[in-house]
Amino acid sequence: MARNVTLTFENGETHEYANVPNEIQPEEIEARASNEFPGKKVTNISGRSTESVGVMDAPSQEAARQAPPPPLSTSPFRDQPKKTFGQTAKDVLGETTIGAITGAMTPEIMRYGGAALKSTGLPVAAPVGSMMEASAPILQGTRGSQAILGGIGGFASALSGNIAERQEYSPAAVEAIRFGSAIVAPEFANLTGYAIKKGFQKILGLNTSSALTAIARDLNLDEAQLTPSQREFILRKINEIRGKTAAGKSQEQIFRELDDEARMITEQASQKAAGVERAGTAAGLEERRRAIQLGGLGEETTQAGVQAVERAKDTITSVGDITKRLSDVGNTLRDIISRRFSQDALDRSDEYIKQKAIRDAAVKEKEDKGILVESLPEFKAMISGLKNKLLIGKEGKAQATAPVTDPGVLKAYEAIYIAATGRKVQIGINEMGNPVYKTYPTSFQALDDVRRRLGDVAFGKDVEGYSAIGSKMAEKYYADISEIQSKFAGESHDVLQSNYEIASRLLDKYRAKRGAKATALDKYDAEKYKTDAKSLPSDFFNSQQSVADLIQLVGDRNIVVKEASDYLAGQLRGLKDANAVRQWINSPKNADWLKALPEVKQKAESYVANLQRAEAFAERTGSAGKKIAQRGKLAATEEGQIEKVATKEASRITKEAEAQVNRLIGTKEAPLQIKNMLLSGDRATWDAIAPVLGRTDEGKALLADAISQVMADRATTGVRTAGMTFRDAVAPALKRTGLMPEAQINRLQSQLDEIARMALPQEQKLTFAQRVIRNAIMSYVAPAILYRAPSSAVDVLNRRGQVTSASPNMGNF
Repeated sequence: MARNVTLTFENGETHEYANVPNEIQPEEIEARASNEFPGKKVTNISGRSTESVGVMDAPSQEAARQAPPPPLSTSPFRDQPKKTFGQTAKDVLGETTIGAITGAMTPEIMRYGGAALKSTGLPVAAPVGSMMEASAPILQGTRGSQAILGGIGGFASALSGNIAERQEYSPAAVEAIRFGSAIVAPEFANLTGYAIKKGFQKILGLNTSSALTAIARDLNLDEAQLTPSQREFILRKINEIRGKTAAGKSQEQIFRELDDEARMITEQASQKAAGVERAGTAAGLEERRRAIQLGGLGEETTQAGVQAVERAKDTITSVGDITKRLSDVGNTLRDIISRRFSQDALDRSDEYIKQKAIRDAAVKEKEDKGILVESLPEFKAMISGLKNKLLIGKEGKAQATAPVTDPGVLKAYEAIYIAATGRKVQIGINEMGNPVYKTYPTSFQALDDVRRRLGDVAFGKDVEGYSAIGSKMAEKYYADISEIQSKFAGESHDVLQSNYEIASRLLDKYRAKRGAKATALDKYDAEKYKTDAKSLPSDFFNSQQSVADLIQLVGDRNIVVKEASDYLAGQLRGLKDANAVRQWINSPKNADWLKALPEVKQKAESYVANLQRAEAFAERTGSAGKKIAQRGKLAATEEGQIEKVATKEASRITKEAEAQVNRLIGTKEAPLQIKNMLLSGDRATWDAIAPVLGRTDEGKALLADAISQVMADRATTGVRTAGMTFRDAVAPALKRTGLMPEAQINRLQSQLDEIARMALPQEQKLTFAQRVIRNAIMSYVAPAILYRAPSSAVDVLNRRGQVTSASPNMGNF
């Protein structure tokens, strides 16, 4: 049996305890009130005065015994102690905090917890542990978002559990509600965030299904919110796709190939269109002869002027060979320069032979006196350096590591060392039967042979035994030996080198300490012109000084004049009129180099003068033709129709060529143009470039490099959509044209797809089972173990729910 007890305090306040068991004595009630309301003195219990506190009066006890029993409870748990609002808030805050902390630590918990679970050997533990371990790298780097989700789950679990307890559900039902809330709340938070994002997109008027919006949602690698592991993986994949080719190099080489093709297409179309127009003109002339009978001579008169201009333009052949391309002129000049400075040419040169004899005489005079090159400090320094590299003598012993290990380079260094240090030769046997050797010091001529070979290597030639040393190292030793020879032989050697050896001129910059001035030959870049001969004419036909340099290199002014004339003819050809030609001739750059070759300039002046006279004649005949034309309108109309058809056909040919050229080279700079072509997915564009690049294996290799570069750049700015772009626009064109093996296409597609998958949001990568496990651990298990279990233990120790309990939260007896 139970009763309600009312307390009255000294200050007049009252407090009621409900459902107090009858066996609870007044002393226990007063003790509880002292704990709950410190500082407040109880003056009455159930109306009894303080004079007799401790014994309830008989009428009160009788009334309590006769009081009706409390109503029957609908739940066996209704009489369980209820938490105050403060305790509930404390529990919710505590479990929310535990959930957030656990969420931040989910990568480690999933990794090590999964491994521990697998080690138990239980049947179900193995797959669950594997899923936990697999989710750890996905969660890595997302501690902030995981902490938020853990806090949300912990909050929902704690709040729903406390509500269920207040509704007096069974413990099993309470725990089920806690567990369900811990699982569902984080998922609901993700869905809510997604819905909010969609709502903002709708408010802003974004069509989420459009391609434009898909691109807007894509990730730029430099701006994307990626984890360090994601970024490292994506960068590694992008670098694998990009390869080792320098950025933009393949695109530029492809553009040059397409540009050459475009030039040829334009030239052929121009010739064909001109032929059609000439055929039309010829047919028109036949009609014109009829018009003459009718007095219609106007058009013929006008045409005479036009033909005069055409004939004047044809005189461009008197300037030079218009069929020669820039690369033809460049190859001619390059070949002449190379032949001129070859050793065979030098050996046939009387001046070279004379100067060499002077140099050799000076050398012989010193060597006859016993003065050898090996006595020079510079020679000794060079030999010491070679010993360091070859690990010879005391220099070698002083080395802690081997400076050179490559067999080819070692062989080259050994060749230089052996040639420079003389020869040890057996000359007999002494009385003891031992061989007797004599060391012959290095001669100047032997050192000269070494220098020559090094000069050839520095100039790009392949020299047996020396090529492995590389052009830069060859330049160094060429310069060192040249310096030694110069100090030994003096001015005669310097003259021989500077006048007759191209390698010496190219390497003059290494002899600056002797005050040597770099010659014009320093402007001749052998490596550049070996692969890009068409750049050579525009470099040399650029100024008076550059022309003078070229004459010095070629050694024959007439050859330079001939090639300059051909270059000039090619430049003037196709200019619209005499005014355009005059502007070209008088431009600052062209006027400067033409001054150096007056005979070439004279050809240009003659050509432009002829063109001006023809254009003046055409202007006069055109004016007269208008007056005459009225006399033969009918015939002129017939003629006009013929010429119109011819002109239309010529225009069609020209426009088709222009369209094809535009598909090949467009209007943008080389790297951007090639990038746009490769990503366009346009069949006409691919049909234009496929025949050009598919002719050779080199062209296909260039295309493969360019595609790798372009797709690597595309993946950098569009992490998620690069794979789709390749799949939809690039791969079909490659397969259709056969420009790339299918295995290579599939490999590149796979790499791009891996990048896209890695850039997905972490929540999308986790499976439902992995998310359930994660949510359960951080929102239910961790708060239960780290918060609710310790709190329950404290309650047990403090005898919560009893009047003698130390727990301050005692809502009911």
